[in-house]
Amino acid sequence: MYSNKTKYLKYFLLGDIATGKSSFLTAIRENMILDQDQDQPISSLLLFYQFTYESVKVFLNVIEIPGKTKKRTLFYHGSRGCDACIFFYDVTNPDSLKNINHAILLATDICLNAQFFVVGNKIDLIDKRLIAFEEAKKYFDELGLQFWEISCKDNVMIKETIEIIAFNLLNKV
Repeated sequence: MYSNKTKYLKYFLLGDIATGKSSFLTAIRENMILDQDQDQPISSLLLFYQFTYESVKVFLNVIEIPGKTKKRTLFYHGSRGCDACIFFYDVTNPDSLKNINHAILLATDICLNAQFFVVGNKIDLIDKRLIAFEEAKKYFDELGLQFWEISCKDNVMIKETIEIIAFNLLNKV
């Protein structure tokens, strides 16, 4: 099925501050439940991750782009060869959903061949939720973007997110 049994993929994580990008990387790295009081990074985080998908050895480079606009210049320097952009928003913060449009426009201009995906994080905060799944799904369906929800704190859909995106990239869905 694949011409090469080894694939190298690069994912960028984008979104506002405190949407869960760093927690996502930590959950992948440690594969454990996270503490809500985790320190926020002041620069982008980088993760190298390896897994096998349908007999293909995948080497994944995941780069977090900080939510602060001034630090997004890092995005320009590392964007060459980007395969996927994952946009994060916080289901308890409607502004983080609204601000995804800016991140999408930025990525569209820089990552010309990348596929885009959206994840809503913090579904574990049921009582604080302000964005309904149906509302977000309708919004992203209209934009033609694949969307699902995760919880970095409870380790829900973390590994699956990596695999869903790899499947899409390797099969050019």
